[in-house]
Amino acid sequence: SELPFNMKEAKRYFELAIASHNPDGHFGMATLFVSAAASNDDSLTKKPLSQDKKLARAVKHLESAAYQGHAFAMFNLGLAHIYGYGVGAVDLARGAEWLVQSGLPEGYFAASHHAAAVGDRAKQARYKRLAEELGYFE
Repeated sequence: SELPFNMKEAKRYFELAIASHNPDGHFGMATLFVSAAASNDDSLTKKPLSQDKKLARAVKHLESAAYQGHAFAMFNLGLAHIYGYGVGAVDLARGAEWLVQSGLPEGYFAASHHAAAVGDRAKQARYKRLAEELGYFE
């Protein structure tokens, strides 16, 4: 976009959305904290935070959005657990649960790989079939 990005203004609008119980507000805040962690931007908070603390804040916002039914938050929360970003430690099983809960074809496909890795061929086939039914193909 040709419009300049203003993180503080984006934060203000996402906070308004959060106040109105819109899960997109939490999802948006999560993306801001991930962006801030990646770019070492400290304009979101009153005092500087480490990259890990920014990612932990992103996860808290993803959890809030996910518990309100936000599919993309569920998917991203699954990835956070799989890679251990902002959650303290890698938790593949929990990550796979969030991927499936998202109901997204990409989530089912990724969960099929986790099922294969742990030797659960029935879940692998089921999740792969669900991903394909929703339009996801290798």
